[in-house]
Amino acid sequence: MAKVPKKLLHSVRFTALEALERINHGGAYSNLLLNELIKKNQVDKRDAALLTEIVYGTLSRQISLAYFVAPFIKRAKKVEPWVNQLLQLSAYQMIYLDRVPDHAILNEAVEIAKAKGNAGIGKFVNGVLRSMQRRGFPEIEAIKDPIERLATEISMPRFLVEKFIKEIGKEETRELGLSLLEPSHVSARVDLREISREAALNKLAEEGIDAWESLVSPYGIVAEKGFLAGSELYQAGLITVQDESSMLVAPVMELEKEQKVLDACSAPGGKTTHIAALLDGTGEITALDIHAHKLKLVRENAERLHVSEQIKTIEMDAREVENRFQRESFDRILIDAPCSGLGLMRRKPDLKYQKKSADFVQLPKIQRAILDSCAPTLKVDGILVYSTCTIAPEENQQVVAGFLQDHPEFEKIDLAVNETLAEQIKDQMLTLYPQDFMTDGFFICGMKKKSRGEVPVMEIQFQSDIGKRRHTNQDYANVFTNQADLKLAILADGMGGHQAGDVASKMIVDGLGEAWSQSNISDDQTINEWFVTEIQKENETIYHEGNTNESLKGMGTTIVSAALFEDGFTLAHVGDSRAYQISEDTIVQLTDDHSLVNELVKSGEITEEMAAVHPQKNILTRSIGVFGSVEVDVSEFTYQTGDYLLLCSDGLTNMVSEEDILVTITSDLTIEEKTKSLISAANEAGGSDNITVLLIHFEKEDQS
Repeated sequence: MAKVPKKLLHSVRFTALEALERINHGGAYSNLLLNELIKKNQVDKRDAALLTEIVYGTLSRQISLAYFVAPFIKRAKKVEPWVNQLLQLSAYQMIYLDRVPDHAILNEAVEIAKAKGNAGIGKFVNGVLRSMQRRGFPEIEAIKDPIERLATEISMPRFLVEKFIKEIGKEETRELGLSLLEPSHVSARVDLREISREAALNKLAEEGIDAWESLVSPYGIVAEKGFLAGSELYQAGLITVQDESSMLVAPVMELEKEQKVLDACSAPGGKTTHIAALLDGTGEITALDIHAHKLKLVRENAERLHVSEQIKTIEMDAREVENRFQRESFDRILIDAPCSGLGLMRRKPDLKYQKKSADFVQLPKIQRAILDSCAPTLKVDGILVYSTCTIAPEENQQVVAGFLQDHPEFEKIDLAVNETLAEQIKDQMLTLYPQDFMTDGFFICGMKKKSRGEVPVMEIQFQSDIGKRRHTNQDYANVFTNQADLKLAILADGMGGHQAGDVASKMIVDGLGEAWSQSNISDDQTINEWFVTEIQKENETIYHEGNTNESLKGMGTTIVSAALFEDGFTLAHVGDSRAYQISEDTIVQLTDDHSLVNELVKSGEITEEMAAVHPQKNILTRSIGVFGSVEVDVSEFTYQTGDYLLLCSDGLTNMVSEEDILVTITSDLTIEEKTKSLISAANEAGGSDNITVLLIHFEKEDQS
């Protein structure tokens, strides 16, 4: 390209052509590019409005303009893309901008053609534009195919037209498409804590900005002319630029002071800062986004709007929320999900040409993954709001329906919006189409968590027996439920003279059980640390009692404990009490005996047969009630419906083989009969020790 004359370089039409080329071929976004080019090409500020009009107008009507230009180009395939773009933006001005004289359009288009190409291209452009001027443009009504005719009239890809006709009908599709060709309004949200809408409008009027109150949102104002982001109110943080539809989201969350809120897809922060304003200086908002540079925008907006102290930003994928945060961490959750953005086609006209049918298949998968990951972190009676800036049912109603089907613990709630929007609510879900109020297209659904969803449901039976040869029972077992309705099964086998073992086993079971009952642990992310911490506390207590109370001297205990979660359980284990998992026809020992003979077997010094009759087979290498810290084995396991988990003291396993245990547990006996049968078998085999059995049969059913 030859050197472009300075005057032409700074012109509106040359800059418009550069913008359109980059948008259509370089993937730049129209809303981000114009400001960059105005600065780069030093376009006069007085011409910025015309530049915006030409770029957005040409983009919005790209398909229509291609139809208008086509008859005047005989060899279209040989015309370079930028030349075709120049012809289209010139045609747009000739057809739609009455205030711009044709001679100005033609003369500058020819100069641009010569500067970017050569004199020959300049002649070609001049000839085509003058032919348009003489002959006029073809009528869209001449197109015979009704779908093609409509697609050309509203300048929308045919597949989208067909999609919308199927969803909302032909006439509504036409109204939608025509509304997208109208200029966008600029709206702002007013911080009503600091200034009323009326006062804000008066202040803006003093700066020459013509604005009025939004009919859609009680927080909104709408401007026809003027630069809201350059106003004193904006700079002072009293207003922020935000679409009216987007302002509806935070009020739907029914926020209360001091609440903890998760904004799972927060950038650029318009809704995040609105949430903060409604919390009125209280509470805590965790704002996530997958991109660090977008979180910077959230922080900058929060600073300007004076709510940064309430907002903590974290760079992460919202599909990983369940793995990062504990269950029931948040009172409110907003998922303003990544979407196709079809609601933004007026503000970003290039979007409609970039969409593919595959988008409406892939995006719902991402949206569901985010919903599924966030759902467990919402507290019972909490509200989750799902919103998008698209009008595609695949990403809206269908995503919600699928989520509710798989999460019966949630139910839709009525939306807190004004009566003006009543017709836009169907089945408790709000869909705003761009033509309804000349806002962005938007979707909102609020859902309340009415229960904890699926929690483990199980039959549990435990029984203890003194055994044939003992005078006291040193075993102890119990099951406890915590604040999250989850169970902890504990079995201990005490040791020590007189009644010391009895006391030790009861102390560890009751002490650990009380700590569990007071906890709110609801997932398997924090249980490992909890087990180690709490068992160590009980170890210190038992050690102290055994060294200060003569009658309890030398007391100690083993422990095997299972925290029971959805789809799995976590085992904590010290000593030689055991845990087995029984699945169909298999039995697997889950714990590793902390005994001397087991260590000898591991080292190869003795065989398992020798260990069974070894004189020191009851000597432990690890137990509770020792000086210092005790090492706790903590492991996680999964289960299937129908599985059994058996916790037992060595009084059972020393007397009854694993094969016989498997036969009993997989029999047709009731769970109570199974525990009794196991104890009877141990006694019949000699009953040399206390025998305790805690048997769990896992099931799973809807608890909503």
